Amino acid sequence: MAKGKTLVKGMFIKAHVDRMRKELDPEKLLNIEKLYNKPLEFKGFADYPVEEEIELLEAYIRVTKPNLKGDEIDYEAGIFHWQTFTQLGVGKALLQVYNNDIKRILSSAQAVLKLISTDMHLDYYDEGVRKVRFIIYNFAYQPRHLEGIIHELMAGAKVKATITTVVKGLQCFEYTITW
Repeated sequence: MAKGKTLVKGMFIKAHVDRMRKELDPEKLLNIEKLYNKPLEFKGFADYPVEEEIELLEAYIRVTKPNLKGDEIDYEAGIFHWQTFTQLGVGKALLQVYNNDIKRILSSAQAVLKLISTDMHLDYYDEGVRKVRFIIYNFAYQPRHLEGIIHELMAGAKVKATITTVVKGLQCFEYTITW
């Protein structure tokens, strides 16, 4: 699949910032803004390069969990990402409709990607009773970011999972999840 410019809807980045403003003291917010090196202002209906969201989430983790290094930052950013998503109407609706049915939630991932971003694509494969696999294309985040999202999804459903990640190419990753 050809790589394009992946964009994310501003309302989702704005939700991260709103959450940060609600949960953090002004000094930490200022430190995030300094690390991010731009104002923490996003328009809900504008599209932004996904790299903006990645940089913002990394700045948040660096400020709130300064002892983390490397891919631990990406993993924790994924956890924060999922937690924020589930506080939004679309996230709450997804969980309510599927009642924490892991397979149904994961099988709807492509529809969610289309809603929140452009140019990311996901192929989903049902591999058995408690196993799924998917390949995600044009995924600008680091692989551990999605592992953090999946971990938090599973934790919310009170399910212990094993995630295996394979790098398939530039911004292309395969995830196999068993529980």
